[in-house]
Amino acid sequence: MKTVVAIVGAVLVIFTAGDMSKAASFDCSKAATKPEKLVCSDPILSTIDEQIAELYRQVLAGASDKEGVRKEQRNWIKTQRDSCQDASCMVEACQKRVADLENTIHQRMQETFKEAELHFTFRGNPINPLALQQLSPWLSDSLPGAVAVDVAGTAADTNQYFAEVEKSEKGLISVKKSDKKTGEDSSFTYKYLGRLANGKGAHVVETWDWGGGSGIFTHLLLLNFRLDSEYTGTGAPRERLVLARAGEIILGDRFVGLITIKDDQIVIVESETHGREHASPRVIPIR
Repeated sequence: MKTVVAIVGAVLVIFTAGDMSKAASFDCSKAATKPEKLVCSDPILSTIDEQIAELYRQVLAGASDKEGVRKEQRNWIKTQRDSCQDASCMVEACQKRVADLENTIHQRMQETFKEAELHFTFRGNPINPLALQQLSPWLSDSLPGAVAVDVAGTAADTNQYFAEVEKSEKGLISVKKSDKKTGEDSSFTYKYLGRLANGKGAHVVETWDWGGGSGIFTHLLLLNFRLDSEYTGTGAPRERLVLARAGEIILGDRFVGLITIKDDQIVIVESETHGREHASPRVIPIR
């Protein structure tokens, strides 16, 4: 309701001066039924209709029973929206539909957030290693680059983060890449170690970054999940699960050792490597 009221002024300007055939979520020049013509003739209804279409796409995209979602939408159009005889009735029906769709999305995102917090997974799949690599700074830089990513946007079936993710029996999550121009191979691997502060603090992940040379650079990433939202082109919100970088501990090239998480401490015991003798435990308190 608040969203609709806030944009009414802008909508009236846009659709008074603009082409009404471009309004709504469908081509108004082809509107045939009375409800469709009513939507196209009213700027407020046109905007709400676009928002409903956007929210419906979000619900459908994340649904396991997609046909059930389609059936529910068709039933709402027939029994609620199209039963109205005037604009005020239709605005009320559409506002209620917006609220119902937003509630469905919110409940689903709460479940997604809970899963991520408990298992460090997204909808049953490992977090894409390329998302964690995005949050890892370049070795040549003193400060990090990206500090947060939209987890859904880094799912392995998206174009930008497309990857064949492999999971080993030891809990290693890996992605291998090959540069088509140079022919060089590279890989990024991580292992989820747990959470600080009795399971309520930052998630701790050990990562291995191999760029094709002799070095395998190891880091600990401290990460947090959070829920927030962004605005879509229709003004409708899209809730998102964000993975944010909370810190980093550099372990160096070809690190070999044991890492233990205890309450709010990370204990690092480095094994003998590169000719060095067994090192004393390194205790890092995370406050």
